[in-house]
Amino acid sequence: MCFPGTIDDEDLDVMKNDKLGAEEQSPAPERYRVSYHDMMFDVFYGEVGDANREMALPMILGKIPCGSSLVRNLAKLPQLLIAGAAGRGKTVFLQSFLCSLIQNKSPEEVRFVVMDPKRVEFNSYANLPHLLTPLVYDAKEGCKALKMLTKEMDRRFRMFTEAKCRDIVTFNEGNDKEKLPYLVVIVDELSDFMIQTHERFLALSSRIAALGRAAGIHLVMATSRPAQNVIPDELKANFPARLAFTVSCKVDSRTILDADGAELLDWSGDALFRDNTGKLICLHAAYIDGKDVERIVAETIRKYPGREVAFQCKKIRGRQKELSASARQDTLYRRAVELIRKTGKASISHLQRQLGIGYSDAAKIMDLLEARGVVGPQTDASGQREIFI
Repeated sequence: MCFPGTIDDEDLDVMKNDKLGAEEQSPAPERYRVSYHDMMFDVFYGEVGDANREMALPMILGKIPCGSSLVRNLAKLPQLLIAGAAGRGKTVFLQSFLCSLIQNKSPEEVRFVVMDPKRVEFNSYANLPHLLTPLVYDAKEGCKALKMLTKEMDRRFRMFTEAKCRDIVTFNEGNDKEKLPYLVVIVDELSDFMIQTHERFLALSSRIAALGRAAGIHLVMATSRPAQNVIPDELKANFPARLAFTVSCKVDSRTILDADGAELLDWSGDALFRDNTGKLICLHAAYIDGKDVERIVAETIRKYPGREVAFQCKKIRGRQKELSASARQDTLYRRAVELIRKTGKASISHLQRQLGIGYSDAAKIMDLLEARGVVGPQTDASGQREIFI
């Protein structure tokens, strides 16, 4: 036998015998649930509460058989892959993970991108101030979100190079003015995204999984179909930490854990966790219901007023595009005035050739030049105009 909470071949034999014996017994009573609130108090206010609160991204996994709470720092895992049959606890685990972080970390410390193709499981978080983007419901939007994250990852690496830092930890320690938040991507049903946009989604998520740790970007992906086409080897290679709830067969267990055992789990919430060292740990995940989620989110919104509308992100991005277009037009206008002064020619085709822009941009600039009195109206078929500067 192993240390309490871990399992080996002998433990698997015992689990198999118990499962065979259970088929001949009467139905067992409902299993005691591990309370999310009890675990929160134990993890963050118990004997080792100070150490757990200092973690960048504390992840409450559940209780192991000896009764101790199992906690890991997602920043060190650094990615987590979750699998299990429908109704076995995957979404509840993601809910408890989200709630534990928003109760202990501010929006300046951690931001989330939540992808929910089922469109019903995470609606309570729509106005959460910790959201980096609005809730993502379809595969195309999911790819756009991942593309945005890859750009942010590259931007952070450039910042680290300029500051001569190795990762987000050393950068934040030496930078009091602008501390970078950790970014956590949560995908509730990976198979839906992989089926619709397999190549694109796989390429983007694999790149983030491989390089995101140093930049403070982490993936937590769950699926009810741990098949090879949903979790290919190139994706699994960058997810050393795995969490398996009950699956239907040994093949699924081996796909997610590279070991048997998950097919023998009986109760909703029972799981096997394989950490980044390869050790398997048996646990029961914490349970949180929908009313508690809504209450925690409402308290979080009140705690951080003025940032509760996640969809403002779209308006901000639209405003930024408007400002960018305006700045580009001002630059082209100044270049056009300088060109007209040097060459003594003013026509749309002349602006197109010399500034390397399209007809519509050249026409807009020419209209602006005429409105500001730099040139006069078109006088002949050649398109030349009178110049007043």
